[in-house]
Formats: sequence, structure tokens, C-alpha cells
Amino acid sequence: MNKLKLGLLPISALVLSLALVGCVNTGNGNQAKKKTLADISLNIEPAVKSFVERPQAKENASDSDVTRLIIDYKELAQLTDDPKVKEKIALRLAELQLIDDEHAQEVGSSVQDNAAGYFDNTIAAYQALLKKRDCGDNSEHLLYQLAKAYELQGEGELSYQTVKTLTDTYPIIPYAHELHFISGEYLFSQKKYALASDAYKQVVETDSKTSYFQTALYMLAWSEFKLEKETQALNYFSQLLDLQLPTQASNQIDLDKLPIASQGMVKDTLRVMSLIFSYRQGADSLVQHYLQYGARYYEYLNYESLAEQFIDDKRYQDSTKT
Repeated sequence: MNKLKLGLLPISALVLSLALVGCVNTGNGNQAKKKTLADISLNIEPAVKSFVERPQAKENASDSDVTRLIIDYKELAQLTDDPKVKEKIALRLAELQLIDDEHAQEVGSSVQDNAAGYFDNTIAAYQALLKKRDCGDNSEHLLYQLAKAYELQGEGELSYQTVKTLTDTYPIIPYAHELHFISGEYLFSQKKYALASDAYKQVVETDSKTSYFQTALYMLAWSEFKLEKETQALNYFSQLLDLQLPTQASNQIDLDKLPIASQGMVKDTLRVMSLIFSYRQGADSLVQHYLQYGARYYEYLNYESLAEQFIDDKRYQDSTKT
């Protein structure tokens, strides 16, 4: 982002939008110059966001109500000497401050001259609460909210480090897959592909039912391709096609009639697979892949895509053989 997107960004947040460039002919017509992912557009809008608003983070009050509540809680804090009551008030104030700061950002209110951003007060509030506790009952939630505040502030690295602290400290929390996905998105945006791959694997290998699974699988395939682990990338991309394409065999699939959320993902998947095949041994590589992976009815889509790739690369003789 290069921010760690906890909520506002769809991978929109981290899925990069880069220009598609044709492979360059090397002269003999049989070898194509290898592309990197930086040459290819990730032109999709994933169906999930990298931060899901959880119930405890929501507030139904109006903006004026939130402002009034902040004032009331601050006044209440002055009326008690009970440390536990003061801590509960401080926690509530941090929640309200986050809501208030989000609204200020949304409407474009002016930021104070000495402020780093809209969320200075929220960040300070959660930091203060965490300093008062040693992994108390609310520490998990506090870290989550602090990570979100950092992300909203544009502090991607601090947000990522907070998420990492959270997953290291609480490895079996119910929403761990969400946090690993968030980490993968940030790491991918920073071109730390090996670490991104590890983060996406935490999602893919632990819970196939999570809403993050297919997007994590897609980004895992891209990460492996960036690491030049092309065989692994092909296998992950094929797994994605298994999930995204109709289960009923057909030789007349219209990609433009797939669900909107699937269209770009499937088209990009076929395109990148074609790139891999084209700078290997062309159609022979495609055949070998499905001999290893297992036959699929939709292989003809790969052949069509590969033929288009050869034409784009001006490898006309190869395209007629595909």
C-alpha cells in the first residue's frame, strides 16, 4: 500500500496494478524473454477485504453521539479512583476515539499541525492501555485495534509488526487466518515474496472454508512465481481453476459469464500459466503439467490462452502447433 490493509482496502490494497507487456522475441522464434510479475497486471478486485470489522469494533451511534460520549467518559474518569474502572473507561474511550478519527478521515477534516495523521490519539490510547497490561484479557483485542489504527494512519510496517506480535502471542485465535492473510498482503506489496508465501500458506493449509482461502491461494501462486518456483505456481493456479470454474465439464465455458469476482482472477490465472508454458517448452510443458497434476476438462482453456500468448509474442509458428 504500501500500507498494511486492515479494513479499508480491498486487495485493492495489495494486489498491484501493473502494465501488461508482451514477451520479446529473441530472434529464432522459439525462445521468449522471461517475464516477471512486475510486467503483468493484477486486474482483479477480490471479493474479500483484508480487514473484517468485528462486532466489538462497531459503533452504531451518530457522529454527534460519539463526540458526546467521549466528553462524558472523560468526565466520568475524573470522578473515580478505582484503577479497574479507570481502565475500562480508557478502553471505551480508545474505541470511541478510533470511531471519531475514522469519521474525521472520511470527511477530510483538517489534521492538527503537529500531528502525524488522523489517528495519533487512537494510537496513543491503545499504546497506553497495552503498557498497563501483561497479556491481560483484552491484550489480543488491543493489539488488533492498534494494528488497524496504524494501518489507517498509513504506518504499514508498524501495522504489520503489530499483527505479527498478535499472531506470535495468540497463534490459535479464531481469526488467525485473517491476520496471516493481512501479513501476506503487506509482505507481497513490499516484494518480500518468500515471507508472503509463508503467510499465505498459513491460510491455505489450515482452513479451506475461510473467505480468505481462494484469494490467499491466488496470491500464494503469484508469490511462488515471483520466487521463480514455477512448478509450484502452476499447481496452485490449477487448484484455483478447480475452484473457480464450473464443476460440470464443458468445452464451451464463457469466462465473461463467470461471477464478477471470478472473471479477472481466472483470466489472469490462465494468462500467467501461459507465460510459464511459453518460456518453457510451450505446449509440451502444458501436457507435462497435466500429466503430473491430473487431467482436467478445462485444459482446452489453457491451450487457447497459450496460443494467444504465442500470437502476442509473434511466435506464429508455435501458435499454429498449440
